[in-house]
Amino acid sequence: MMASTPLAVCTKPKFLIENFKKSSDILSSLSMRYEQLLASEKYYDCVFLIGEHEVRCHKLILATASPVFEAMFYGPISEKQNIIEILDMSYDIFKLMIVYIYKGLLDFCALTLEETIELYYGAEKYLLNELKLECLDAIQLKLRFSNILAALELSICLDLSSLLSICFNFFTRCCLKEAQFVAHLKTHYYHVSKDCIKTIISMCKEQIPAQNLLWFIYEWCQQECEEMGLKQTECSTIIEDLNLKDSEAELKHMDNDNKTKLKPQYSQSLERCYYKACRPFTVDYDNCEWATCIKSNRFISLQGLTLHSRLTPHLTRFSIPSDYLENMIIEITAPTHDDSLMWSHTVSKQLTKYNCDVNVKWAEGIVLSPDIEYQIKLLWHPSQSQGAEYPCSLFSSQVEGIQFRDLVTHSGSLIKGIHFVNLV
Repeated sequence: MMASTPLAVCTKPKFLIENFKKSSDILSSLSMRYEQLLASEKYYDCVFLIGEHEVRCHKLILATASPVFEAMFYGPISEKQNIIEILDMSYDIFKLMIVYIYKGLLDFCALTLEETIELYYGAEKYLLNELKLECLDAIQLKLRFSNILAALELSICLDLSSLLSICFNFFTRCCLKEAQFVAHLKTHYYHVSKDCIKTIISMCKEQIPAQNLLWFIYEWCQQECEEMGLKQTECSTIIEDLNLKDSEAELKHMDNDNKTKLKPQYSQSLERCYYKACRPFTVDYDNCEWATCIKSNRFISLQGLTLHSRLTPHLTRFSIPSDYLENMIIEITAPTHDDSLMWSHTVSKQLTKYNCDVNVKWAEGIVLSPDIEYQIKLLWHPSQSQGAEYPCSLFSSQVEGIQFRDLVTHSGSLIKGIHFVNLV
């Protein structure tokens, strides 16, 4: 009897695993059958017209997925005709929504931000709750400096409150407080409507005023004047119409306690797990660069690095110093895109102790987007650092969702960790 107890304990998990696999196989098989039914257009009993295109569907399948379709086909005021015209969605996105209803899966990676927002609009309209949540998750990962204004404009025009909340959160935390966005907007201006600007102002008033809100508004006004061929002096008329006086007064007469609230959050420190020491890295004319790749699973503002400091030099005729002046350049590029330089920081005569960690920090953080691999490069001027030795170590490759990839050209790494702020 006692021997049967362990057997029962071991058998139960195996049974559950097998049962789960069977259920997954059944769902996959049903998904394929429904997808084939949609593609074959057999036994269809309703047709959606989008421009010159048709989508032939089955009322019962649509009704089981959406209460809106259920009311449309089987409710007290159901459609008498079997042909329904769609005027507010494109054919490609509406067809994707229908495919999701039949199949239950969708590849969001192949969609642009605008397409994902339109799909979210369809999910909101037809009350497809699971698709709504998946779209919101995908949109949050697709937001960038280059498309946030378009996302805000669409969410306001389509009156999508959940989407507006996500976009506004990204805009205030990842854009307005970052110098990168300021520089990007000057060279990559995107037109948004006055209603969009007014909504941004009113939402900022409900919270703590954003650090660069007024600058953003004035920049928008100047760009709008250029687009419309107006003189810069005529910008004042546009600014007055936006009713910015309250915001200006709040920022000008803000006391010190409130001003501190506008500053970015305090940065967090993250260190990689140490494994073992490797051969030191020596700076000379042929070898004066070091690179490590980093990738995050979320939006972060990178605000500093933790590095190995130099090894104490071997001096025989002179006394051994305890510290030195560090000089280097830190560059960040995104190799997966166009390999162009995104950002650089110069470390000039930073007093540093030998054989210790050195924390290099900068005032304005650089925003790293999720799931994009960036390269962090350290460069020394050989004439200033000739013969300097830096200890290298093998570290863990992933810590709290931050991945590090040390290049195979080096043995170990100089970068022990990072200082950052979680933006979203």
